[in-house]
Amino acid sequence: MFADCSSANTMKTSSLIKFGFSSSERRDLKAYLFFFLIFSAFGNSSSDAFTTNINPASHLALTSNKQQRQQLHHQLWLASDWCKSESDNRQLQSSTTTSPTNVKTTTTTADIMHPKTIAHLLQPKNVDALQTILLRTIPPLTSSAHKGSSGRIAILGGSEKYTGAPYYAAMAALRTGVDLASIYCAQEASIAIKSYSPELMVDSVYEAREIQAKKGGLDVDGDEDDDDDRKRVVKSIVENVMESLGRMHALVIGPGLGRDPIVMDATAQIIHEANKLGVSMVLDADALYLLSLPRYHWLVEKIKETMTNVESTSAASRPVIVLTPNVVEYKRLVDGIANGSHEQFQDLLPGVVVIQKGHNDTIRVHPMNSENRGEKVEMICEELGGLKRSGGIGDILAGSVGALLAWNKILSTKPYSSGNSDTNMDLALSCWIACSFTKRATYKAFEKRKRSMTAPDILEEIGAVVDEVASSTIQS
Repeated sequence: MFADCSSANTMKTSSLIKFGFSSSERRDLKAYLFFFLIFSAFGNSSSDAFTTNINPASHLALTSNKQQRQQLHHQLWLASDWCKSESDNRQLQSSTTTSPTNVKTTTTTADIMHPKTIAHLLQPKNVDALQTILLRTIPPLTSSAHKGSSGRIAILGGSEKYTGAPYYAAMAALRTGVDLASIYCAQEASIAIKSYSPELMVDSVYEAREIQAKKGGLDVDGDEDDDDDRKRVVKSIVENVMESLGRMHALVIGPGLGRDPIVMDATAQIIHEANKLGVSMVLDADALYLLSLPRYHWLVEKIKETMTNVESTSAASRPVIVLTPNVVEYKRLVDGIANGSHEQFQDLLPGVVVIQKGHNDTIRVHPMNSENRGEKVEMICEELGGLKRSGGIGDILAGSVGALLAWNKILSTKPYSSGNSDTNMDLALSCWIACSFTKRATYKAFEKRKRSMTAPDILEEIGAVVDEVASSTIQS
């Protein structure tokens, strides 16, 4: 029997080395496994005399208490069998906690409201918490669903030079699970985008060549006629977008938009009108650049006014804006809007969600107003992504966030809404899930393609990642 136990202990050693345990941790875990197997063979004694405290780095303790022994056995199973990759094991280690009594604690639903990684969320012990999160973020897929009931999303972006970005954002939303995706773009970009996929509804809302002709002498002499022409073009773009925007659950603004001044003016008006309507928005790329410019400080003031005066914090009625800046874009925003003050930046954009992209994505939901309606929420996404930083990943994230915002809007309506949900927490969870989906898909694509990975490879992985987490939301 002792030989068998030693053999089993040796068999586990290679997997402990594989998963990056230090030599002292391996020695302690090997000792634990050896004594655990011996003790298990003798059965469950009612005496506590045979209790060995070996205190490895993870503070494991061997005990004769049946419940505690089951918890310890479960942890060892997670470390040796469930975590199939080095990355999953690192994620598991970063998310585990222990109690002062050297006994592994069970994560509660309240604890899991701030998950670190998908691997953390998918631990068998967290199944109830996972279902709670899914109920708050992803609507069920049922036989009674109709076209559009899983979300209708629009992308405002796409110019003659940049046609790929809006395509990636729209396809990411579709791969995540929305039913319909539309793109509002320049006429010069529409044919190219239509040729990328028949799944997309592409609507030309302006013609770049016409804009160039209209603004011809404006910067030279500032004639009133030229200014009137500019206003007419801006008004036309705004009307073309707003005509169908009321049917959308969410709007992503920025991917491939470009920085033409007239298009920027129209985009600022669209953001203002959509915010008044309560359309959930993701502002990315060139839309973030727009917010940082002094010319559009009036828009920041309008956003603050709308958010501050909102009568209810329920997701069904409150406006939602999510910003998705990388390091450079975030600094530009804080410098341009708040003179470099992070505190002032938060005060000027109450109720706005900020996803600071980086090695770890940080999600912050600012309080709604001075009365602190809606508490500040902060979450960290520690999901591992791929090592390749190919173009289009930010666009894919923007589309995934748009999909989760659409679902957040859907879940705020009957028959899903109970009226008692924590809206800020739900928004943070939705953004966390979108970040996790994107990073995990990127990781899986990189594992297959390595240096040759591109954005389409990531799109191919999103569906499997979503199903890995949310398969229980599909009902017959």
